[in-house]
Parts: sequence; structure tokens; C-alpha cells
Amino acid sequence: MYTRNGKIAHLPHAIREEINQRLWNGETGRSITDWLNTLPEVRTAMEAFFGGSEIREQNVSEWKQGGYEEWLRHQEALEVVKMLFEQGQELQGEAKDSLRVNEALSLWLSSRFVVATKEIAALDSEAAWKKQRQMCDDLMKLRRAEHRAAHLELQRREVQIEEERLEMERSEEKRRDRQAANKGAVSDVPEPEPDQRWEDISDDAKIAWARKPENLDRIKPPMTEEERIARMKEFLHIS
Repeated sequence: MYTRNGKIAHLPHAIREEINQRLWNGETGRSITDWLNTLPEVRTAMEAFFGGSEIREQNVSEWKQGGYEEWLRHQEALEVVKMLFEQGQELQGEAKDSLRVNEALSLWLSSRFVVATKEIAALDSEAAWKKQRQMCDDLMKLRRAEHRAAHLELQRREVQIEEERLEMERSEEKRRDRQAANKGAVSDVPEPEPDQRWEDISDDAKIAWARKPENLDRIKPPMTEEERIARMKEFLHIS
């Protein structure tokens, strides 16, 4: 990248930023020059690199056509980065899900490419061409990484669906096993004898008899408990 060697370029970063802000606000070169020559940091830099000569209005004018223009492009790039980030946050809110690490990284890298694209304008033709080729290679790698991430996400979803299907099958199998066990338990309990007294019939026999479909309809609500017992006694022919 082209390195600037003028007087303004040799000033501390904070002072250069202040110059750019003043130019952005429309301050004149004469006003900026007068302000700069009062700063101890500026005098120190001028003594170290330019034999103690003061900054002239011409120096500010040259910076405005060079370093300031580069600063403007950088500010534009930062605005694009901010916009990309805000759009990513909006998409995240719409999806009602946390942004995955690879998505956040991809967004950050894309933002950095925007900044680099803006900075290419400050390079000479050979350096710019080299930078562009490097960016193309990096972009291809980024796209391949995104495709791999999308493929892995698809595989993850397929595995999740298969696990849910297997879990449903296991649940259904357990339900059928319980039904078979209950049916077997009912069939294993002996029927009450016709002449048995109600009090002499075991609870298991009562429950087994009541669970049978042909008997369940006979004793189902809205009958009261006494009515159900009486109905069972009636059909079992017991006193």
C-alpha cells in the first residue's frame, strides 16, 4: 500500500483524525494550520522529520486531496459494515434464533472485504491488481466454507429428523407393549364365579372383569359407584 510521507502523514494518529473531522465539518485550511502549529506534538514531529519547519496551508491542502480522501473511503466502508451488521441482527430477530458462529464469522469477513475493496482505490495499479487477485482467492475460500457449513447443517437436520423418527417408533413400541401386557394381565385373572359374594371377589378379578370391552360399556358413567357395583353383581349373577 502507498505510504504517505508529507508533514500531516507524520503526525500522531489522533491529530490526523482531528484534522479529518475538521475538514469534514468544513473548517478552512488556514484555521487548521493555525491550530496545528500551536500543538506541542506537532512541533515535536516537525523537529524530528522536517528540521523544525512549521506546517503550511499547502500541507493541509495536499492532505485533503490524499489522506483525507482515503479517510472518507474508510468511513464509507465502515458505514457499509454497520449496515451489514444491522441487517444480520434483523435476520437473526426474524429467525428467532441465535446467530451461529460460522454465520457471524462469514458476516464479519464479508464486512472486511467491503473495507478492503474501498482501500484498493488508494493503491497503485500493480498493487491494486495483486490485492484484487488475493481478494478473489479469499472470497472463493469463503464461499467454499459457507457451502460446507450449509451441507453440514443439512446433514445435522437429517440426523435430527431420523432421531425423532426413531424416538416416535420406540414410543409406539412401548405403548403396544404396555397394551399387550395389560391385555395379558386381564386374561390371566380368573372370571368371578356366578355364586360368589361380591365381597369375596378379589380386586384384580373385579378390575379384569370391568376392563373387558363387553363389560365396560355396561358400567361406564354417568352411573354412580353404587349403581356400577349393582350392575356388575347383576351381570355376574352374584348376591
